[in-house]
Amino acid sequence: MDIACGNSGLLLELKNNNQCKVEAFDIASAIIEAHKKMGINVYIKDIASNDFDLGKNYDYIILSEILEHLPFDNFMVALEQMRRVAKKYVVLSLPRWGWLFYVKIKLPFLKYKKFYFKLSGLKKHKIGGRHFWEIGKAGYPLKKIKYLIKEQKFKIIKDYLDPDSPYHHFFILEKI
Repeated sequence: MDIACGNSGLLLELKNNNQCKVEAFDIASAIIEAHKKMGINVYIKDIASNDFDLGKNYDYIILSEILEHLPFDNFMVALEQMRRVAKKYVVLSLPRWGWLFYVKIKLPFLKYKKFYFKLSGLKKHKIGGRHFWEIGKAGYPLKKIKYLIKEQKFKIIKDYLDPDSPYHHFFILEKI
């Protein structure tokens, strides 16, 4: 289940190349119609609504760059809802602001070595754009996000930042 799937090609990739049974929901009718033409079941649902219910549970729930579009107070509510509808796993990506310092070294006969860190927390988030909050801006440190995820009884199997796409922080969560 891809929550707020947008026009991502992920569902089609999973359906065609991995023989996965995929479903999604979004609030945009144009997105829904486009996915239906590709043979993907997409439903109109709003994760921010009080009556959010998918009607069943899913093996994997994917939330890609969506929760930052909700006020931060709704972050815990959304995680609670994901815990309720996930059978086992949630894959989550969130924007992570900061200055990336990155070095990639290739030595003969050895694999690439990557070293990086992100300097964040120095910039205050200005509400008024499309995002209500972002990891790494003042008041939203990564440590706080991890703590809140664990508070909702998720085990963080893996979380990482890909230096080649440094604005996205990924979490693989397991329901406990």
